[in-house]
Amino acid sequence: ICGNKAEILERELSIELFGNSKTFEKEYRGKLLTVLKKYGDFTDLIENVPDEREQGHAILAEYNIFPNPTYVSFKGKGVLWLEEGKKIELDPRMPIAIDSDTLDQISRVEVASSEIVTIENLTSFNRVRDDKAFFVYLAGYHNTAKQNFIKKIAESNKDKAWYHFGDIDPDGFYILEHLKNKTGISFKPFFMGIDELVKYKEYCKKLEGNDIKKAQSLIDKGFYPDVMRYMLENNVKLEQEVVSWKQGL
Repeated sequence: ICGNKAEILERELSIELFGNSKTFEKEYRGKLLTVLKKYGDFTDLIENVPDEREQGHAILAEYNIFPNPTYVSFKGKGVLWLEEGKKIELDPRMPIAIDSDTLDQISRVEVASSEIVTIENLTSFNRVRDDKAFFVYLAGYHNTAKQNFIKKIAESNKDKAWYHFGDIDPDGFYILEHLKNKTGISFKPFFMGIDELVKYKEYCKKLEGNDIKKAQSLIDKGFYPDVMRYMLENNVKLEQEVVSWKQGL
């Protein structure tokens, strides 16, 4: 599993190893994840994923193992260049979802917009309508397929500004830092500041115990100290869906 490079579905893996499509899930999935969590470093990856089963999906995705085919959704103005010179014209009004096998056939991505924005949650991805930006949906945590697609975009778009739009809470900023570390791209937060917490105060929620620990941890690391201190001092956090809706993005 640790040496696996090609995408494989969990039931296919089960057939390959045990000759039965359900043996892996029934007998070995939980044991494998226990070992991987014990000896691997997945803290930043799974601490933003509250559901234990989804944590498992996130960890296995690091080894190209998925319950179902992986899709990357995006929208914006540009051109996808495929193998053998084929191309797909992109339109901001027509979101596209491409499976991982097709992603491997993409040779180049030309983005016509000056900004590229990754988005944490689906509601906000569906809501945004800014023709000046190119949007990529992460579905919360981002697996290897999404990271590779982002890096492929970066290869052909050296002059673009990169942003991440997520929840204005410690988890949202942890996702941002993980994205920067995994892709090597200097993402900046997009509508994730004190101004939004003040403007939409009536929609803010109170911090939970884990939020407080993570906010303090980010401050200790020197990451986003101003917004983290504001959250702690005012006991507030905000879902990005509020911002994309009320801000009219």
